[in-house]
Amino acid sequence: MLKAAIVGCGAIAGVHAASLQNMDNVTVIGCADIRLEKAEKMATKLGCPAYASLEDMLAAQKPDVLHICTPHYLHVPMALKAAELGIAVLSEKPEGISLEQLDQLAQAEEAGARIGICFQNRYNEAVEAAREHIASGLAGKIKGIRAFVTWNRQAPYYTNSGWRGTWETEGGGVMINQAIHTLDLIQYFGGYPTHIEGKIQNHHLKDVIEVEDTATIYMRLPDGIPAVMYATTAFAVDSPVLIDIVCEKMTLRLEGNTLKETKPDGSASTPVRSAEYGNENPDGKCYWGSGHPSLFHDFYKHMEEGKPFPLNAKEGAKAVKLLLALYESSKEDKVIEL
Repeated sequence: MLKAAIVGCGAIAGVHAASLQNMDNVTVIGCADIRLEKAEKMATKLGCPAYASLEDMLAAQKPDVLHICTPHYLHVPMALKAAELGIAVLSEKPEGISLEQLDQLAQAEEAGARIGICFQNRYNEAVEAAREHIASGLAGKIKGIRAFVTWNRQAPYYTNSGWRGTWETEGGGVMINQAIHTLDLIQYFGGYPTHIEGKIQNHHLKDVIEVEDTATIYMRLPDGIPAVMYATTAFAVDSPVLIDIVCEKMTLRLEGNTLKETKPDGSASTPVRSAEYGNENPDGKCYWGSGHPSLFHDFYKHMEEGKPFPLNAKEGAKAVKLLLALYESSKEDKVIEL
C-alpha cells in the first residue's frame, strides 16, 4: 500500500482526494493547507490528520507521494522540498512559472527525483483515440491543427483566491491556468513547434487582474505544419474545448470528450466518447477533463513497478516553455524560435 499526502486543499485537491479514495493500492495519510479549516474539512472526508503547513505534515508523516495542489508559484519549491526527503511528487500544472523554476525541477529529476505532472487530458479516451488514429496512419499525415478555448471567469475567481491574477504568483492568466492543457495537446498530437508568435490581452477584467484573459497564437509544428489557437476567459460560459486536427485522410474533431472523424467527402463516423462531458469528474468540473483517475492509476502503477513515469518534469515543461515563449513574443512583438 502506497502512502499519499496532499498539500493545498482547494477545488482541484478535491478531485485528487476523490480519485485516491477509489484506489485500492493507495491510502492518504495527511493533507495540509495554510487555511487549516480547509485541510480539516478534507481530512474529515479522508480519515487522516490535517496540518497547517507542508513543513508540519512532512515532520509528522513520510508519504511515498506528495500531491501538490497549491498556487502555481509554490509548485517547484514544494516539489524540491519533497525530493530532498526522497518523496515522489505528483504536481498539478503548471510545474513551474519561469524558466529558472523549470531548470530547478529538471536538475532535481536528473538527480533521481520522481516527478509526475497532471496533464490529465492526455488520458481522455477521445484524446487517446485521436492519437491512435494518427500513429496508425489511419488519419494520414497531419496538415494543420486549430484549437479554441472559450470559458468564463469573473472577478471573484481572482479576488477571492489570494493569488490568482498576478504575474508573481499565478505566472500568467488564461494560458498558464486554463488553456495550458490545450496547448499541451497541440504539441502532443503534432510535435513540438519550431516557431511561435502571438498576442495576449486583458479585455474584461482590466481593473481586477494584471495578467491576460485572452490569447491568440500561431505556431509552426515540425515539417512546417501550421497550428493556430484562441483562448479566452471572457466568454459567457465554459464551453467544451474544440480541437480540429486536419489530416490527409480525415479531420479529427475533439469537442469536450467526444471525437468525431469527418472524411474528405463530408461523411462522418460514429463519435467516440469516453463519458458525458464533465460527469466523470468527482466535482463535475468539465474543464478539467475526465482523465485524473486514469493518470493517477498510471502514475502509481509506475511507482509500484519501479518504472519512470512518462509524464515527468521534462515532458511537463514543454507546454510551460511554449506559453513563456508566447508571453515573450507578445511583449517583444516578434516570432520566437524554439
